[in-house]
Amino acid sequence: MLDLAQKTDVICFGSLASRCENSRLSLLTFLEATRQDALKVLGLNLCAPFYEKGIIEKLLEKTNVLKLNGEERPIRTSMFN
Repeated sequence: MLDLAQKTDVICFGSLASRCENSRLSLLTFLEATRQDALKVLGLNLCAPFYEKGIIEKLLEKTNVLKLNGEERPIRTSMFN
């Protein structure tokens, strides 16, 4: 997995992939191993109860491009002011 991460130019991922610990740790490990110039696109999905602010913040720190859903705007606004 780490070899593949080093060869990756673009990765598109969704926040729902982080809802269970095993897939979350795999995703974060993969993102950490990608090259600095790799494009990382996050599709933010705030579907209750499958998100936590701390996890969303970790994903955002690793993201270059963010895809947002307008219907979830009130949740994002209250979560991040």
